[in-house]
Amino acid sequence: MPSDKVDLKASHRELYAPPRGRFVEVDVPTLAYLAVDGEGDPNTAPAYAQAVEALFSLSYAVKFASKRAGRDYVVGPLEGLWTADDPGTFVRREKGEWRWTLLVLQPDWVDEDTVVAATETLRAKKEPPVALDLVRRTSLAEGRSVQTLHVGPYDDEGPVLAELHDVYLPEHGLTFAGPHHEIYLSDVRRTDPARLRTVLRPPVRPVCRAGPRGAGPPERAAGGGGRPRAPAARRQAATRRRAQARSVASSTSVRRRPARPRAQAGDAPSGTASWSTHSRTPRRRRCVPSARSSVREWTLGSTVVRTSWSTPERRITASASNARRPDGIVPVTTG
Repeated sequence: MPSDKVDLKASHRELYAPPRGRFVEVDVPTLAYLAVDGEGDPNTAPAYAQAVEALFSLSYAVKFASKRAGRDYVVGPLEGLWTADDPGTFVRREKGEWRWTLLVLQPDWVDEDTVVAATETLRAKKEPPVALDLVRRTSLAEGRSVQTLHVGPYDDEGPVLAELHDVYLPEHGLTFAGPHHEIYLSDVRRTDPARLRTVLRPPVRPVCRAGPRGAGPPERAAGGGGRPRAPAARRQAATRRRAQARSVASSTSVRRRPARPRAQAGDAPSGTASWSTHSRTPRRRRCVPSARSSVREWTLGSTVVRTSWSTPERRITASASNARRPDGIVPVTTG
């Protein structure tokens, strides 16, 4: 005994009855379809009309085969996946640039064998559909999507798509994740254009952005590289801080160490003296240790000073005298 007829749209009501005038997010499960691929203007391209004919002919053949097996259902509406090299062609309605995949939803109990058998039945007819061999069975997993209901002619979809592309998706941090999906709920042959009902449903994903401070590095698009730029407000604040720091540095006087008075003749005591105990001697110079003793001399007024140091002890002593020796060298004591 045949079971009750299944309405596939009612089984997935959240996917086929979106609100009009606003966008909502849905999670689309994996669904089975019959599909035909093509390209060109759907109003003028012969391939589009041939694809629609073959798709519905096979869909009804599969339905009747399923009904004979005891499970009947309502054939779903025509659906389409639309792509283009430039997404703006959908807003501008440049239909000759579009590529499409026409779809009809199938129940989950219809398998590949059922589709193949229905295809052979159609092929045996006197005039089978021209594009019958182009129809294939496939599955589609769109996942997170944004959808709305458009009522009116297909060519009036442009403003709705522009709002979706330019307003809703950027405000919610989303971008496209697959072909634009449309579902044609009305029969275009029997419905006034002003009353045509179309579901607009592109799959989406979050836009990759830099995370909060302390989080890991943000994701980068394929082929991207380099360090992500900080937000404009942070860059401006950093620039102001650097400018303030330069202003403070330029207005603040640098505290300098007072110069030592020059040593005059007669100031240095006679005999042996240590560098660290005499205030009028020049500052000790830092010397690089070497493997042997070294000697250095210079003149303070009329006084000749000679220093020596040795690496193992690193001890420095100096002697000074008011009277020059004939050779100009002051005796040095090395400790």
